[in-house]
Amino acid sequence: SDVSDKSIECFTEMIRVYTENGEATHTNVANALIHKATALIDRSEYDEAGADIDEALKIYKSSLSNEAVEIGKAMLLYGTLHDAQNKNDDAMAAFNEALDIFRDTSTGEELNVSLALSNIGIIHARKAEFGEAVDKCKQALEIRKMHEGSDHDVAESLFNIG
Repeated sequence: SDVSDKSIECFTEMIRVYTENGEATHTNVANALIHKATALIDRSEYDEAGADIDEALKIYKSSLSNEAVEIGKAMLLYGTLHDAQNKNDDAMAAFNEALDIFRDTSTGEELNVSLALSNIGIIHARKAEFGEAVDKCKQALEIRKMHEGSDHDVAESLFNIG
């Protein structure tokens, strides 16, 4: 779409400017790579999206602690990338890594924990592991209810359980 084309152009230009100014490893570059990868996944440009996520993770890991929320969010995006390609085992591994990072973060990441659990539950359902799927989705629902997830978030969890 025109919107994703423009988005990709803007993030690519931002990355170019930072790189030309000797700041190719700045976390803002990693953030731009993540946003660009999201748009690329929406366009089914998986190889380039994966390369952008890889590069963003290298920057985050060199600049932040391994438990940083940004790394968890990048792993969620990796899971989404693998999910879009029907690579259930790779998606599950990425979502579980994100879950571990979010759980290790002291506070404030409960809704990301819920998101990771929901995604894990969906993958379990695709693998016909329905008991595990329902368990993960119920955990996600409880977190969303306790931590003021939006009505939409709660409804999404209920849909996933169904």
